[in-house]
Amino acid sequence: MNRPLLIMPAFLMVCFFAFCSAIASADVYNVKDYGAVGDGITDDTSALQTALNAVPENGTLYIPYGIYLTGALTRSGGIKIMGDHMGRPLAPTPLGTVLKFNAVDGTMLNFYNQLNFVLENLILAGNNAATTLVLCGGDSFNNRTRHCLIDHCEFRDATNGLVLG
Repeated sequence: MNRPLLIMPAFLMVCFFAFCSAIASADVYNVKDYGAVGDGITDDTSALQTALNAVPENGTLYIPYGIYLTGALTRSGGIKIMGDHMGRPLAPTPLGTVLKFNAVDGTMLNFYNQLNFVLENLILAGNNAATTLVLCGGDSFNNRTRHCLIDHCEFRDATNGLVLG
């Protein structure tokens, strides 16, 4: 019997199970555990920044259904930020996870030197002023943001929704 043909399926199975367990064991950090309220009234900037800082490289930050008022937030290093988008794109009253910028101007989410950056199921709302909702950049060519995935996100009420540089 040909041994290489038997070894290949076994190797692929081991790789598949290792990959699945790595995904299953990935830590998910919930912003509510860091004091975020998400009621559309409370300023959640401090809680969101604390949660962003707590998530390890390539970890996941989960932001449940709600409207989170926030000022400027920053993060360096890979991260997945995941919410609960409930559909109804561009509805007057959005349903799901809304990050609403409450500053007069500036950038809401400033992610720099990112490798493996994911935004998923979020509504990112400005304040109809000179704002940028998400800025992904770096301090040099070698430290730029790479491998970005933006999935099921909505950008609204801002001068710039997403700036990659």
